Amino acid sequence: VEESKTSFLHQQSTRRGGLLRGLLRALSRERPVIFCVENLQWTHESMGDVLFGIMSRLKESRVMLVATFRSGGEAFFGLPDMGNVLGSMDKLCEKWRRNGMLFERIGITGLPESDHAELVAAVLQQSLRPPRGKEGSQAFRRVSDFIFTVTKGNPRFTQELLRSIRNE
Repeated sequence: VEESKTSFLHQQSTRRGGLLRGLLRALSRERPVIFCVENLQWTHESMGDVLFGIMSRLKESRVMLVATFRSGGEAFFGLPDMGNVLGSMDKLCEKWRRNGMLFERIGITGLPESDHAELVAAVLQQSLRPPRGKEGSQAFRRVSDFIFTVTKGNPRFTQELLRSIRNE
């Protein structure tokens, strides 16, 4: 049963990959196309093979893949490290390199603590009336430090976390 399920999933991903490849090829005849895939760390490792299959057959087309992947190493907001779900970015990059595919891997880190504190202050001033005075300043610092610890300086995650706190 498990083998037939795996085979079925492979057939479906191959079929969808072929459809997507055809769409990208058709679009790229008219103009260059940027194909964006976000948060690969949350996908099944077969997604790397699907993307490779799509892009390796589009080498001569005007299609550029932009993919985001949060590298792991530690838990993120209480969730287990998902950095190995795709196998390994290094492994995927090596496969692309061996097959002559052009790519560039760019590492992005979170905001430094001081910039993160400015972001928190800006978001809070837009949505809440921040406390004033020495006690208010200390309370803000504690909140900002806590949010930095949770989000690791990720600006989008910081904004979403503050938005959810505001809505509570």
